[in-house]
Amino acid sequence: VTCDLLSFEAKGFAANHSLCAAHCLAIGRRGGSCERGVCICRR
Repeated sequence: VTCDLLSFEAKGFAANHSLCAAHCLAIGRRGGSCERGVCICRR
């Protein structure tokens, strides 16, 4: 959801990746990133 919700990039900074990482941290994971529009959390 977070990857498609705010998928924009400004000066090389992708806000959707930050939101995905924050989502993953909130559920107890070690961060994450977007891959093909899907938020993938690290284990």
